[in-house]
Parts: sequence; C-alpha cells; structure tokens
Amino acid sequence: MSGCLVLVVLLLSAAIVAMSATMYVFTSARLNEVTLPPLQEDGHTCQSDECIISAARIITSLDPSADPCHDFYQFACGGWIENNPIPDGSSQKNQFQVLNDDLTYKIKHTLETPDTTLTLKPLKQARSMYKTCMDEETMEKMGVEPMLKVLRAIGLTDLPLDHEKRLNETDDSELAHWQSVIANSERMLGYSILFSLHVGEHPMNTSKFVIQINQGNLGFPEKVSSKESEEEAKVIEVYIAHYIDLLVKRVPGAKVNTSRVAHEVLQFSKQLRNLTVENENKKDLLSQLEEITFADLQNITDSNLNLSISDPNRLNWTEYVNFVFDGLNVTLDFDSELIIVKNTEYFQKLSELLQNTPAETIERYIWWRVFSALAPHTMKEFREARKKFWQATTGIIEDLPKWKVCAYKVNEIFGMAIGYEYIKKHFNEEAKQKALEMVNDIHKAFEDMVKEVDWMDEATKNITIQKINAVMPFIGFPDWMLIPGAMEKYYEGIEVVDGEWFASHMKIVEVYHNTTLKKLNTKPDRNIFVAFPTTVNAFYSPQMNSITFPAGILHPPFYGLGLE
Repeated sequence: MSGCLVLVVLLLSAAIVAMSATMYVFTSARLNEVTLPPLQEDGHTCQSDECIISAARIITSLDPSADPCHDFYQFACGGWIENNPIPDGSSQKNQFQVLNDDLTYKIKHTLETPDTTLTLKPLKQARSMYKTCMDEETMEKMGVEPMLKVLRAIGLTDLPLDHEKRLNETDDSELAHWQSVIANSERMLGYSILFSLHVGEHPMNTSKFVIQINQGNLGFPEKVSSKESEEEAKVIEVYIAHYIDLLVKRVPGAKVNTSRVAHEVLQFSKQLRNLTVENENKKDLLSQLEEITFADLQNITDSNLNLSISDPNRLNWTEYVNFVFDGLNVTLDFDSELIIVKNTEYFQKLSELLQNTPAETIERYIWWRVFSALAPHTMKEFREARKKFWQATTGIIEDLPKWKVCAYKVNEIFGMAIGYEYIKKHFNEEAKQKALEMVNDIHKAFEDMVKEVDWMDEATKNITIQKINAVMPFIGFPDWMLIPGAMEKYYEGIEVVDGEWFASHMKIVEVYHNTTLKKLNTKPDRNIFVAFPTTVNAFYSPQMNSITFPAGILHPPFYGLGLE
C-alpha cells in the first residue's frame, strides 16, 4: 500500500502545480469556459486537458467560504462533501466509491449490450447470467424450488429438522453427515462453515502450494457474541424465525417450530463467535500459523475429549479431506504432508464445542447458514425481509438497485471477460506504459534512498536492493488477454444454464474450487495477474513480491494521463 500512497502523492503534486495556475478561475460545468492565465515564461506550467481537469477537481472540492485558519478541513474538503452525499445503503462515501460507481455503470452497459457474431463465449455466458439475475418475474414464478434443489444436492433437507428427527448418517463413510454437508457446501457453493480448507501459496515459501485450514466465515449474524444485549439478540432471533417462516408457508403440509429453531441457531452462533473473539485481536499473522501434519491436527482436535473414534461429532480430518479431494486425482500423504493451520487453539475449542453439542443442533445451524445465503436469490419477500433486518440492527438501508447487485455478482465470476471489453473501450494503452514508467521511477528513487541511509550496513542494503529489483510489476491487465483464444481457454470448463442462476452458480463454483485444489503439488506461477482489470484498488503482495495496478484504478483522481 506504500506504493499506492506514493502514487497518490505524485498525482496530487502534479495537480497542485496545475491548480496554482488556475486558482483564481472558478470552473463552470463546461471545460471550454475555463479561462486560462497566460503561460509563464519558464514554460513549466502544465496546460494539458488532464492538468486543467485535475485543477478544477481540486478547486470544486474546496469551500472558499470557510476560513482555512479556523477550519482547514472544511476549507479543503467542504465542497466535495456537499457535492457527494452519502447514499442510502452505505455508511460512507469516498473517491474509491465514486470511481467504482462509474466503473460499475460501464460494466452494466457491457452486460446489457446485445451479443454479436464476434462476442467471445465467456462474455456471452456473463450476459446470460446477468439476464437471469435480473429476471425477477421468472424468479417469482419459480419460487423456492431452485433453492430446495440446492439444499438437497449438498445433503440438507428442505426445512430445518424437528427436534425428534435428524439426518441419516452416510452408509459408506465414517464421516458424520454434517461434515460431508459442510464439505459439499464449500466445494459446490463456495461457503465456508465452521472452518475452511483451500490450497494456496505457502506463506513462508512461495515456491510451492500447500493445504491451508482456517476458521470459517461465521457468516450471519456477524455481530452475535455473548456481549450482545438481550434486545439485540431478540431482534436477531425474531428475524431468523420470520425468515424460516417465509419458507415454511411455501412447503405444503410443513410444520416447524421456527421460534425454537431460531433460538437454537442463535445460541450456537454465539458460542462460535466466542471462539474467535480473542483471535481477532491478534495482529501478527505469522504467529497464528502452524505448519503441521494432518495427524498432528487430529491429535489437537482429539485431545481432552471423551469420545470414541466413531463419535458422530468427532472431526475426522482424514475422511473430510478425502471427501473434499474425491475424484481430483491428487495424491495425499496424511502422515507426512505438511499443512498450514491458522490458530490451532480455535480448532481445539471448536472440537470441544462440537462434542458438547447435539448433532441435530449442528445440522440445523448448517441448514440456516446455507438457507440464509441462498434465499435472497429467490423471491422478493426474502430480500425485503433481509433489508428490514439490516435497517433495524445497523441503521443502514440496504437498498442497492438490482442491476448493481447482479453486475457485482457476475463480475466476481467473469471479471476477466468483462475486463477484456472494459480495456478495449475505456483504457488507454499509453496509460499502461506511463504507469509502468512511474513504477520504475519509484523503484529507482527507493533504491537511491536505500543507498544513502546510514542505519543499514552494506549487506542489508544489498539484500534490500535485490528485493526492490525483484519486484514484479503488473499494470492494467494481463497481456495474455489480447491473444486470440486465450479468454476461452481461461474459462474452459465453465458452463452456464440459461435461466437457471443456482444451477449455473454451482457448476461454476465447483470448477473454480476443483481447479484451485488441483494446484497442490505444483509450483506457483509468479506471472499471474492477481486482480481483474475492473478492480478499483492497487496491491502489493509481500509473499509474491509483486505490485499490481489494475486498469480500474488507473483513472482520475488516482491517475491521470497527461499530468507529466
């Protein structure tokens, strides 16, 4: 992020130079009405369109009625605050959001543009998914049945179980049924419940991939903990019951004590939250990571427990991992394979909690997690109920237009295909080259600074300079995007079923998840572009020693071609 700060400082410096030449000019809505002062004899005043626009942007952000000696913040930012009110559904407004909103409108236009004979297959698929997402009339007609098919596919029932019943154990595995369900949930939907398992670069040795296990995304309700007030807990509990009631009334003959189920789910959520509160306060990431074998992890989760090997609530890591990697032709050695586990203390406490919790309760919690994530993608009444809940608990009206929600979701999947269209229409190749020159200039300046410091010895300076020179810059977009056929190869195996959001989403997630798992025992590629071109942000990866400026961030006010 330091590189990003340097970038911003450089851009602001250039803009301030331009502003000094035009400070007395108050711009109108039309650029050609701006009166420029005479050029200085030294010829150093920037007169490019971008310099003038940047100067105007700064001037219109000021509040000239404020006294800078009394309230400098109001003087410097008052105009911007007045012209950029915080929208409904948000708690803030900043320059990132302004640029991202502009980019999202461009994505919307791309997705709503009709296909032609030259349209790439992945972009056709993206437009098909967007159209399906936007078709609320068809969603209402289909009702909850598409969601129920997903629940059944991962091993869950249509409705949360009654207290007198539970799901049957699998006949051909020692794995408890709820463990196979959370494995299916991660593999088929991308939802991490209780814990997550994925394959990624080794944090201490980026030349290899390794299995990484971490506490899962606790999901909704995020705020729940033992410190929540009784009033807040009651609001959450009523919402859970109401949300389930909306489904129950659509299943003929269904009878569920939703209040009792809601109370049970909430209490288990609070217990899970308590396992992670202490961990959230830790700042040193590496201190939380342990490199151990699956056998070591099994010993950790089995320690201090009074259970048998066949106990249905025992975390059986061998069976679980075999289930996740089933059919992928990946060789695993559970006795010697080293894995990375984040916060083993969490897993020990989780194991104790699971032993002391009825399997039926765990299954109901898992059912709720999956159901509450899927339901908003079905009928409008579920979306309205969720919106009212967030307004009641956070004060924020969650009211994004449907097109924006759909654009976000489709871009998460087809960001490279959409990015291909974006760079063709909205990104100047010269900007990529200029940004690369700027990054190289920053490298050179930093190297010169290192050479001059007196608190480093020569050996440390040499290593630091080696690190600087080894930084991999990724600017704008990956070059392979322009190679004919490369985009189709990138999305190879992806299937989209026209008119069926859930079916398409499950097929896509499973392909992505399996592709990631199959990276185990292979070497990472340092030339991978880590972000979509449409990303409005910049990144430095300490592990990969790479710096990335996607095309989305290389626009005003963060970057302006012509400010040289």
